[in-house]
Order: sequence, then C-alpha cells, then structure tokens
Amino acid sequence: FIQLAETGTAKFTNGNVRNGYCNSSFQGGFITLSKSMSELTLDNIYFYDCKCNQPLSGGVVGVMSASYGVTQKVINVTSCTFNGCVSNGTEAAGCILVPNSGSYVVTISDCNFSECSANGGYSGGCITVAKSSDVTTVKIERCTFSNNNKSGELSASAIFVSDKGVTIDNCTFEDNNSDSDALFV
Repeated sequence: FIQLAETGTAKFTNGNVRNGYCNSSFQGGFITLSKSMSELTLDNIYFYDCKCNQPLSGGVVGVMSASYGVTQKVINVTSCTFNGCVSNGTEAAGCILVPNSGSYVVTISDCNFSECSANGGYSGGCITVAKSSDVTTVKIERCTFSNNNKSGELSASAIFVSDKGVTIDNCTFEDNNSDSDALFV
C-alpha cells in the first residue's frame, strides 16, 4: 500500500483505509516504516480488512528492522479503529508489529481493535512487541480489544509481548478468543 522510504517523519490523519495488503516480510498491509524513517503518526483513521501474509509483518503497520543511522523510531497511534485486520505469519501482528531489532518508542492510545487476528506462533491478534536487544518503550493506554483471535503456539488474541518496557494501562478486553489468553507476556 504505502512504503515510506525517505528519512524524516510522516503523519496521517482523519481517513479510512480498506483492504490494504502486503505479501513480504517486514511490511504492513497499510504502511511500512522504512529503515531510515524516524517517526510515524496515525491519528483518527479507520482501518478495515488490512492483511499481510508473511512472517515479521503487520496487518496494518510493519517496520523494517534495521535502522541505518536512525537511533530511535517513534510510532504514535491515536484514536484509530482497527477492524478485521489479519496477519498470517510467525512473529506477526494482526494490526501493529514492533519488530525484534532497533530502538522504539511506541504510544498507542484511545484505539479500538475488533475482529482482528494473527495466524502463526509468537504473534498477537492486534499488537506484537517482539524481543529486542535494543531499548524499546511501548505504552498502550485507554484502548478496547474485543472479539480478536489468534491461532498457533505461544500466542495471544490481543497483545503478544516478548520484550521488557511495555506498559498497558486502563485498557478493556472483551470476548477475545485464542489458544491462549488475550495477553501473552
């Protein structure tokens, strides 16, 4: 769909995205934050039926893991709705993947995730924070996760975390189904 290949920042606000798709690792069904991008902001966007079919990918947001001179990537997602987004691959996420290398500061606030899924091990139906050797800070606050699903070993229907530095505050989890729980930490 969109690959941001230049250095700097990008901001998307007030929109609707349907049927975003990718078929490559380190990609996202809507957007891929390239190796040299430093900041991505998504505000008040409705994502519907976005999909990615590879490992290390996100149904909506994917991030190429090498940093190429960027010391830290910042991702802000605010007041967005994710519905029916899917990723089919190991270490993937139905919506947002924070990959396993690089330094990240991620804030996800006031968002709704429903009927999203990830179909592969070490994955979250909505969000996956992969283990990194670098500094990663992820804050998820005031979000609702409902009717999400995940299949596979070591997985979660809503959020899969295999790294330190993740805070989940004042979120609601309703009717999420999976081989495991809504959260896997």
